[in-house]
Amino acid sequence: MAKRVRHGSANGKLNSFPTPEGGSAEFHINKTGSGSIGGQVVRYGTTEESVITTAATEFQMIGVVYNASWNVDVADGSEIAIVTEGEVDALLEDGTGSTAGNWVKTSDTQAGRVDATILAPSGGTIGELQEHMREAGHCEQTVVGASAAAITSITRVDTTATVTTTSPHGLATGREVTIAGANEADYNGDFTITVTDASEFTYTVSGSPTTPATGTITYTTINTLCRIHIHPN
Repeated sequence: MAKRVRHGSANGKLNSFPTPEGGSAEFHINKTGSGSIGGQVVRYGTTEESVITTAATEFQMIGVVYNASWNVDVADGSEIAIVTEGEVDALLEDGTGSTAGNWVKTSDTQAGRVDATILAPSGGTIGELQEHMREAGHCEQTVVGASAAAITSITRVDTTATVTTTSPHGLATGREVTIAGANEADYNGDFTITVTDASEFTYTVSGSPTTPATGTITYTTINTLCRIHIHPN
């Protein structure tokens, strides 16, 4: 881990440090109201040195929660590292992808996320200039957009549900998905998965839903990260 370096602040608590990814991070106080995860987009809060989650169409983004394992799921009120310049992995608006070289702005619809689907902002009108004020930076990575994909079957043994997808899923262990469409409600929801095969993954369910699951069932990837470059303001 990179060495953390003290810099001046009102109470002397803030540190700044370079990240291995090529960003410049500094410590603030998490006042988002809940635990914050890596990649979440933030703005300054109303209390000294605090940050809060950006709203949809936010004009005042200041950075992204740093995605190192030691700084994930940071409790509200705790010290949190924020990348304010340089390279960082940011959470994309759910259901969207990104293209390397695209302009990045705060999401139109989702708090704490960015939209990397636009090649470049237009300009000239007041509305277009206002949209430009939502700039987060530029995209360095192409990420395939998430869309609902078909599930062939879900079976359960104890608390482990095994999903067989109709086509290879291309996912990795630790990714999060939304399962929808099962008649048995316990199978539906947002889950962290373990990949067991190119067309199979597992997740943990609560309760004892009937196996196999029935219905027209789909999965959609969520909480997708994309490497962006934040420009200094």
